[in-house]
Amino acid sequence: MIMGNYFDKYKLPKLDIGSTIGIMSPSCPITYNAPYPAEIAENYLKSNGFEIVKGSLFGKIDSTYRSGSIKDRAEELNELIHNDEVDCIMAAAGGYVSISMLPYIDYDYLKKHPKVIVGHSDVTSLLLAINEKCGFPTFYGPNLVTSFTHKQFYQDYALDTFLKFINHSVPYTILKPEYYTDEATDWYTTKEVFNQTLKNEKTIPNEWKTIVPGVAKGRLIGGNTDNFSLLYGNPYFPVIQEGDILFLENINENADFFERAISNLYIHDIFDKISGLILGKPKGYNDLSSGKSEIDILFEIIGNPRFPVLADVDCGHTVPIITLPIGAEIEMNAEKKEITVL
Repeated sequence: MIMGNYFDKYKLPKLDIGSTIGIMSPSCPITYNAPYPAEIAENYLKSNGFEIVKGSLFGKIDSTYRSGSIKDRAEELNELIHNDEVDCIMAAAGGYVSISMLPYIDYDYLKKHPKVIVGHSDVTSLLLAINEKCGFPTFYGPNLVTSFTHKQFYQDYALDTFLKFINHSVPYTILKPEYYTDEATDWYTTKEVFNQTLKNEKTIPNEWKTIVPGVAKGRLIGGNTDNFSLLYGNPYFPVIQEGDILFLENINENADFFERAISNLYIHDIFDKISGLILGKPKGYNDLSSGKSEIDILFEIIGNPRFPVLADVDCGHTVPIITLPIGAEIEMNAEKKEITVL
């Protein structure tokens, strides 16, 4: 296991040619329902020099919404945690039920033997809990299938930005991807149709948006809005501190659900504590004929922010995804549209 520059303090492994990535299925059974996209993603990582260890639930299903029982999913993760050959544990995909695993994870062993933990969406629950219980950064970044089964530009960008966070010395400024796509992907179609879908993927010129200018420095905390709001206040949730920078992202969010989630965070005084806010590109947002964007609803709830706000950042369900380190110190410059790890 080779130690990297950036996270020497936390004894996190560097990821390089020959490093081993273990794949967990903490929620959605995507490797069962979409074996061909899973094969593409696995082969892509192997072609870049990584060894792959499939978790015990890879290619398995318990019901339409999960890969296994609560205990089975927790055991799969714990087996990867205890496997000393595994340097990184990556989620296959998100879903809805990762939160149910939280009481059964071997945090004590993981704290003594840190690994790189990465994923996004519903994986928010695991990333925040491990950061809180183990004290090292976790990574809001690529899932195996949903991030590495795309045009090569999108695959390469997602992998490159993830590896730079792990391996490079700081400060490190994220390079905004030149293009993105927000189209929905049908993971469950035939091989022929799926290949044609990949061939026709859009390349939309990309831009991040300054909503409120300014610069903030602080610890980065955040994730998927629904998960983040649901977790707040439980024992697995990091305490929001004065000066933290919050990031939030959504998929298929309705205006009413977004208002509910943001209102819950507002009631808990989170917006009085943070020094900056990063919003991911919304994918599939439905304003329910209200004419209100997510920004409109946010400002209606919290008023005019006293902190900088940077929006349309590629930190969620659009493709490609950047990697954001939960629990690390960053600087966000909303006017220059830059995020730098300190």
